[in-house]
Amino acid sequence: METSIANPQKMKLCISSVKGVQVVDIQSLIYIEASSNYSHLFFTDRPRICASKPVHTYATLLEDSNFVRVHKSFVVNLDHVTAYVKGAGSNVLMTDGKAIDVARSKREVLMRRMREYFKY
Repeated sequence: METSIANPQKMKLCISSVKGVQVVDIQSLIYIEASSNYSHLFFTDRPRICASKPVHTYATLLEDSNFVRVHKSFVVNLDHVTAYVKGAGSNVLMTDGKAIDVARSKREVLMRRMREYFKY
């Protein structure tokens, strides 16, 4: 069954961790943070998961959904972005209160994706 960006609530993600493989709904995934060759995945409904894959793996896997790589260390779920703060140190504010830096090289990509995803 093919799932599109228009229906992300049906998409699931398998995450390999030290505990095994966990299956999660991607709609509850707020953001992913790089940690060397590991990734920390942060959710609305469960504790974070330390995954045994690097962040670029998840960035590639989720690029056809509502996730955007905004920094070498972060991939964010557009559904959980509450604001974009412009400036020299621009960042996005997430639903869990986290402010995530947006790299200068990623600003244009983020703004394009926000225009596509949200009514602008």
